Amino acid sequence: QLQFMPAVDWVSTEMIEEAEFIGSMEAAEAPVVDKVEAEGTEDLDEVIEYADLSCQAFLKAWSKEGKALPTIGFELADSQGCVCAEAEMAWSDQKVAVLVEGQENFDPVFVGQGWKVFHADQLEIVFEQIAESVNGVTV
Repeated sequence: QLQFMPAVDWVSTEMIEEAEFIGSMEAAEAPVVDKVEAEGTEDLDEVIEYADLSCQAFLKAWSKEGKALPTIGFELADSQGCVCAEAEMAWSDQKVAVLVEGQENFDPVFVGQGWKVFHADQLEIVFEQIAESVNGVTV
């Protein structure tokens, strides 16, 4: 997944030996990356296609309410820009994440960075809580 990380350049051994890559890389502070988002995820069909099966019914209901769709396959980065946790769905601006089975280990990482975390196996029960967290209002 390095190809999606900002500030990552691929170089050949020939380029290294000839120092051709020097100057082609931007000098910058460590990037602060909080998500990697697929282009065009605003389209419901595309979001559902990429979403875990356990989240698809939620996404259809969420969309019918006219709510902003989440990023699918969200990667949380630490202050160094390294991916430290993953969530199946996330609204990064509101710091709300939904984890699926197998991502439970990331719960404390998200919480430690001030996120609200929900689990896919409880989406029907927590629909209103997610809506309140994302939109600041109840449904």
